[in-house]
Amino acid sequence: MTDYQLGEKALNAYWNASRQLYPGFFSSFSAFTYKLQPSSVKLRILMEGIGLGIRSSEMSDLRIETAMRSMASQSKGKMPSSNHDFFRYLSNEATKIHWVDAASYVTTETAKDVLKGTAEIGDSIISAGRAINSILPILLVGGVLVYALVLLETATKGGASKLYKSLR
Repeated sequence: MTDYQLGEKALNAYWNASRQLYPGFFSSFSAFTYKLQPSSVKLRILMEGIGLGIRSSEMSDLRIETAMRSMASQSKGKMPSSNHDFFRYLSNEATKIHWVDAASYVTTETAKDVLKGTAEIGDSIISAGRAINSILPILLVGGVLVYALVLLETATKGGASKLYKSLR
């Protein structure tokens, strides 16, 4: 959507909400926009400005409608006192913290961090297992040699040590 279309959507949301709340409000959207700004060039600039504000704050359609419904309720079926009112109501809605959105974001990011940490722990365990697998044969061979030397020493009643020392 272009900025103009977003601005038009916001003004249309205001007009629809005003018509629902106050049936005597302008019967057509074009009559409303003409009263709001008789110059088509200035109306286009207004719509593009509103749309740019909406785009820059990344407002959802629901939040746009909420802001415009709130503005329509406050204006009590009358035209806004200033075109800046549109910006003010949209800005107020854009800066509200939506706790459900915030909670779902925090939960998602926390789950990602936990999964990343779990994967890192798993990688560490695998690396430790590989190290143990490479060291284990050396330890087994060394243990067998030590056991054989102890048996040899015992069988020769110390003669193996004397033989070893004489070979040095």
